[in-house]
Amino acid sequence: MATASASMSVVVIGGTGATGKQLVRSLVSAPERYSRVTLIGRRKVTLPEEYGVDLEKAESDGRVVQHTSPSLDEVSDETVKQLCEGSHAFFCVLGTTRRAAGSAAAFYHLDCEVVVRYAKLAKEAGVKHFSLLTSVGSSPNSWFLYTRTKGEAEQGVRELKFPRTSIFRPGLLDRGQGQRRFGEKLVSLVMRPLSVADLAKAMEQDAFSSAGEPSATAADEPVVEILTNADIRRIVGQTAPAQPKKETEAKEASTEGKGTEGKPAETEEATTEAEGKASEETATEGEPAEDKGEPAEDKATEGEPSEDKATEGEPTEDQATEGEPSEDKATEG
Repeated sequence: MATASASMSVVVIGGTGATGKQLVRSLVSAPERYSRVTLIGRRKVTLPEEYGVDLEKAESDGRVVQHTSPSLDEVSDETVKQLCEGSHAFFCVLGTTRRAAGSAAAFYHLDCEVVVRYAKLAKEAGVKHFSLLTSVGSSPNSWFLYTRTKGEAEQGVRELKFPRTSIFRPGLLDRGQGQRRFGEKLVSLVMRPLSVADLAKAMEQDAFSSAGEPSATAADEPVVEILTNADIRRIVGQTAPAQPKKETEAKEASTEGKGTEGKPAETEEATTEAEGKASEETATEGEPAEDKGEPAEDKATEGEPSEDKATEGEPTEDQATEGEPSEDKATEG
């Protein structure tokens, strides 16, 4: 696997959630890889003392830049592009749940429209690699609000044709014993959860490796890679080495109907439903809906159906609610 020859600049949105904090930890603790880490969010990112990362010092040294705004919609296009200027990769670990957002429309806006808007501005600013956290079962054709929204966000990002797009679709996430919810504990008895620390480490390693690859030319096909739990574990060395699945834009479209992990779509639906019930809670990447004043860190979902689809997510209660086709479909439509 290629490696970057020099440190680079990256941007993160959604850094206040469980996966987001672990991602910031990985990036800031590797100054030899990342010369600047820009964080965009509704509130400042703070890290637990046990992470062993002095974020304040990194800010005073100029290695970390935090840009906060009461609403992500209020950050102007020009400001977003300035914050992205000179950066190689943009990490989007943003997300919430419908319950935290307050409505299906508010959830869709944050987890799809905001995601695609920031991706578009990052592309215009010259970012080469977009790394997006969604969830197992994500599909624009899903019956469930959570996975359908995540799937539409993926589709919107792919259509921008970044030279490289990495889409992480984790299943059930483990944010640590102290943060597990009842539904997550039940599902973890039959499914092996993925730790948010390993997910963040895989996202960081994937971006760093891509920086060492030859620069794409206008004639090159955009590369889209879909990474599931198995791929993520390989990247962090938990299983035998293997290259994550890479697909060009055309190939990605032709295989869309297949299950996320190579299973037929029907099987995937069943998996999504089971994981989703515990997932929406799990995957919380951080930003409560714009109209909610309290942190949605715990509610957002990082990879929903199974935990926090909200890039940060999960379906326990929300999944069931999101599965109601009628009023949700009308609102989303």
